[in-house]
Amino acid sequence: MSTLRALGGLTEVKSSEETGKPEIVVRPRRRHLAESGLDAVAVGMNLRTAYEGEESGVYREDGEEYDVVVRYIEEVRRDPGALADLHLTTPGGYTVPVTDIGLLETGRTASNVLHRDKIRMVEITANTAGTSMSEARAAIAAALRADPLPAGVDLRWGGNAQRQDESFASILEALILAIVLLYLVLAAILESFVHPLTVMVTLPLGLIGRPSPSSSPVRR
Repeated sequence: MSTLRALGGLTEVKSSEETGKPEIVVRPRRRHLAESGLDAVAVGMNLRTAYEGEESGVYREDGEEYDVVVRYIEEVRRDPGALADLHLTTPGGYTVPVTDIGLLETGRTASNVLHRDKIRMVEITANTAGTSMSEARAAIAAALRADPLPAGVDLRWGGNAQRQDESFASILEALILAIVLLYLVLAAILESFVHPLTVMVTLPLGLIGRPSPSSSPVRR
């Protein structure tokens, strides 16, 4: 990110790894869980019911049906301190606070976790300003040669750059196909497999001595 932002001609440099929303992570204490008779799955289900809710039935009125979802009210769900007061019911019939069987850690979640071909990837996007895409790509390549990526990190172009590469590849394929077709046509006309090669090799020589567009014809 810092390398791209230091280059001229690039604007709106963004990354898919930018910091996301705040979150609270509950990390289970395995020994305390075993002593209470709970497990991580049970704790997760209780937390999911408290914050995401669980459908407990259907309410019917005037011919309409409404799902009944049981969960904490919005004010409590938005209060980080309320999570510490959440009590879980053990198989023995008594309750324990979530802080007794888990550690609460605050942090921020990644906004996006992207994969391509089952490999973790980070997507960095930018727009060009006052320069062409080819010039921008050349500048990025030069900067990465001076400051290489860490070992195990691969670089792949996407977006308009990828489409540009695909277009050039299609043009190259069309050019090769045209040369092959031209050879076949000449071989059929000249009834020879050698003479078409002679003709095609001399074609570039026709560019030598070609008048420039600015030159004017000679009048007599």
